[in-house]
Amino acid sequence: MAEACDGLVIAAFGVGHVPQNYVATLERTTSRIPVLLTSRIGNGPVLRATYSFPGSEKDLLARGLIRAGHLDAYKARLLLHLLLAQGRKTVRSPPPSAPQPTEPSPHQPFRQRGSSLMRASELTLGRTFGVTFEHGEDFFDALAEFCKEHDVQQGYIPMFIGAFSEAEIVGTCDGLTHPEQPLWDRTRVEFVEALGGGTLAHDPATGLVLPHIHLAAGLKGDNADGRTSHLLNARVQFLSELLIVEVARPTMTRPRNPALYDVPLLTFLSLPSQAWPGRTSSSVPTSQARWPASRRGSI
Repeated sequence: MAEACDGLVIAAFGVGHVPQNYVATLERTTSRIPVLLTSRIGNGPVLRATYSFPGSEKDLLARGLIRAGHLDAYKARLLLHLLLAQGRKTVRSPPPSAPQPTEPSPHQPFRQRGSSLMRASELTLGRTFGVTFEHGEDFFDALAEFCKEHDVQQGYIPMFIGAFSEAEIVGTCDGLTHPEQPLWDRTRVEFVEALGGGTLAHDPATGLVLPHIHLAAGLKGDNADGRTSHLLNARVQFLSELLIVEVARPTMTRPRNPALYDVPLLTFLSLPSQAWPGRTSSSVPTSQARWPASRRGSI
């Protein structure tokens, strides 16, 4: 077949492997026409130099095959067809990926190993509560009321379980136009079993608690089909059971980061112990702030 072709695309196994008995034929073919190496998986790139056995990606590239990068076989065939139609006699592999920058960028979410900008802080814990929200309650209204009654201004929810008759979560059915940017759309689900957790940050400007809750929800009427996302609104069905752990120090805030599309990010602020007069290490600062009638999860 290669005798009658101007170019050839190989849909290899996995990350770019073929049976060993194909190797010699492919090598001879590369002397006459361009042969592109792709993966039949349809997602992810062909590797460069991870495996070196006969028929591996490293072996094939050394024999003259051309790595198609992230292109699947169908896209690689279209590109090769266009290049040959323009009279190109040679096709080159895409250049190696440029090294990741040393500073974070919204368009470079993944970093090289060893260049982490991880933030960490040792937490001084306060009280631990077992809490139940009753049937029909608004999840975030009930959470706000609990924090007000028990003077909890910051902490975390290691886990909650329960059911929601309705909930709004971050999501869309229209696809992501800009996947690197945050999504502000919401989608509605009904009658779900829920498992989740989150953090409770302190807003120093208003004294309010800023909850950040994620959940995994199973749609009871759709064979427990799953949804996992950021929780925006929810109505309790039957009961929700929560563990809430208070954090005394450091102060946990959630300022917006203008370099990352103004997304609020959890931040730890180390404050002197005398900053909160009259408070012990097992408690958090007293707030005189007014609680609104409804608090919602914010992205």
